[in-house]
Amino acid sequence: MHRGETTPDPMADSIPALSPIDNIPYELLEKIMLLVVISRASDFTRISPSQSLVLCCICQRWRQVALATPRLWAEATFPIFSGRKEDILPITELFLERSAPLPIAVDFITSQERAVFPIMVSVVHRWRSLDIPEPRGMFDSASLATIAACSLENLETLRLAEGLFFHLDPIMDAFRRAPRLHDVSLEPWHRSPPPRFVLPWAQLTRLTITYMTPEYCLDTLIHCKNLVSARIVTCQWHVRMPYTRPPNARPSVLKFMENLDISMKIRSTDEHLGPFLERLEFPALKSLTLGLSLDVCSWDGVEPEWFVSWLAPTLISSLARSPKLDSLTLIDCVFAVDVYGILQHTPWLTRLHFVPSDTDVVDDDFFFDLQYDAAVPLAPKLETLELIDVGVNFAEESFVDLIESRWWSDNGLGGILPSPPDVARLKRVQLHNRRLPRKEFSELSREKMELYRSQGLDLVYELQGSTTTTTVM
Repeated sequence: MHRGETTPDPMADSIPALSPIDNIPYELLEKIMLLVVISRASDFTRISPSQSLVLCCICQRWRQVALATPRLWAEATFPIFSGRKEDILPITELFLERSAPLPIAVDFITSQERAVFPIMVSVVHRWRSLDIPEPRGMFDSASLATIAACSLENLETLRLAEGLFFHLDPIMDAFRRAPRLHDVSLEPWHRSPPPRFVLPWAQLTRLTITYMTPEYCLDTLIHCKNLVSARIVTCQWHVRMPYTRPPNARPSVLKFMENLDISMKIRSTDEHLGPFLERLEFPALKSLTLGLSLDVCSWDGVEPEWFVSWLAPTLISSLARSPKLDSLTLIDCVFAVDVYGILQHTPWLTRLHFVPSDTDVVDDDFFFDLQYDAAVPLAPKLETLELIDVGVNFAEESFVDLIESRWWSDNGLGGILPSPPDVARLKRVQLHNRRLPRKEFSELSREKMELYRSQGLDLVYELQGSTTTTTVM
């Protein structure tokens, strides 16, 4: 070796080059981190605080990016619960600091989180959503009074569960100062008398009410003039508190309502869904779900008979004022013979989900009425037909002929048919009996239906064998 030459380092070749991930631009690395955190969230679990904390431990650059990304910390649900009661306060303070000034989701799940209530109230102006499923004494009138003194300027979503209502004064106005509140869910199922809220009803666009008194649910809907979507779970009117039709009352128009779902428990022949359809009008309605179920709490050890007062005339009158309806779900609330008249008033309907009443009989006439007839095109845009618990009192040919009248292959559409049909082609057909007996199909009918399936129709039906039942889908 000559003077001036350096000694070669035998380890030089083994020193790794800069990792490619270190060359990722700051903005892209930030998005990757957010995807890591958000992808692990679900409707049933909170985002674990460890996910954000781990990202800070990879390397110095990752730590810098993580600490400088408020959204990474704001995606968590507050207060932050890591599994140990003593960690709730310090971890919540850390996440509140790092997520500032972004809005946050608040969900008071357990009474252990009461210790962080003061610090959460200090950032009440950042609450984007508030969910109180089981407060267990955490919230009382004093707690709500504290919230009422603040401005809920970012609150958009509010959910209050049943347990909350037993600990509070009848009148609650803690959420009146929420200019962005538009989505409310109230679940005071067994409370009597009904809770009296001071809420900005007129600005709500989404509403869910689970309450046993239908008058309260109906009156609340009437006050929500700008609703787009609503779901009501309630009981029917009772003989001791019957429904009284207001004299000369005109229907209240909910001109923006697009999605309405009303489920009701019944126990007698008293009024059920009718008053909602009489008192309200939905000119922009696109999706309607109406369902009845037997109130098992009133059995007294003996299963009562299934009573359903006739809804069809009221429903048809309501549908005539909802010309844009494209999805209709009817569960145990109308009879099979009424479906034809109902479909005459739903020219834009693309989906029908029908479950007949327990005492109803679905026969060949039902399927014949649904067959496409060029002379009298019924529901010409129908693409999805779901028939549940329709029994076995119909010929299999009736069901197959119904499909055949509204189905053709791509080849048929390309030139085999003499002229383009004036009816939409079916996309999905379901026939499912949850109760025995189930419908049997001959080999010939099964071959036809399998042909339709091979041509692209999403067809689900059941085969009743000697010992087993198979669902073909």
